[in-house]
Amino acid sequence: MPGARQDSRSLACLLLVAASCAFSALAILRDPLVSDEGILQLVMAETIRARGLDAALAISSWPAYALLLAGTQWLTGLSILASAHLLDTALLALLALGFARLLELLGTEHRFYWWGALVLLLFPPLNGFRSQVVPEAGFWAFLVLSLVPLARYLLTRRWQHAIAFAALNAVAGAFRPEAFVFGAILPLACFARGVEAPRFEAAVRLYAVLAAFALLPLLAASRVGL
Repeated sequence: MPGARQDSRSLACLLLVAASCAFSALAILRDPLVSDEGILQLVMAETIRARGLDAALAISSWPAYALLLAGTQWLTGLSILASAHLLDTALLALLALGFARLLELLGTEHRFYWWGALVLLLFPPLNGFRSQVVPEAGFWAFLVLSLVPLARYLLTRRWQHAIAFAALNAVAGAFRPEAFVFGAILPLACFARGVEAPRFEAAVRLYAVLAAFALLPLLAASRVGL
């Protein structure tokens, strides 16, 4: 029944988020390591709170994570380090949800769906982020989330899915510029089975949306003189 399947899907997502948060909490309690990159992000976030974004841009030209961190501290009232751990925990839970949704869209069987979720939770490089303060958490979360509307677009060719993919890819690119390379290469999947007119038009449409979103960070960079 549709209602039962929906309830089962919601319960699975809730369990996956809870498991991801539990893994993060255990990692933080066991080894709350802050790398050099993490220290830089903490300093940038405190600079944003104290002196504004312009001052933080003098430290680094990629302030997306620090902006989110400053906002998290402002909302929660926690220390800057506790806010960072809370933000990373939320971003990694978002990554888990995006991965699970992608598996569902790819038609993964129920038993393999759970195995895939377990592999993600136990993936060593990912778990290495859980106790650190790194922008990679945001990069991977939004990069994986962007695959969901891309998979939908390849099936439906609808504008809203192209826009959602470009928007999420741009957010991932705000954390790490490698996302823009990923976004530029991946739409070639539209040509996977030939270059007949419908596929060619779909690819051109998707690239046009990506180009429009790519202009936004370029305009922002030129505005602040980067």
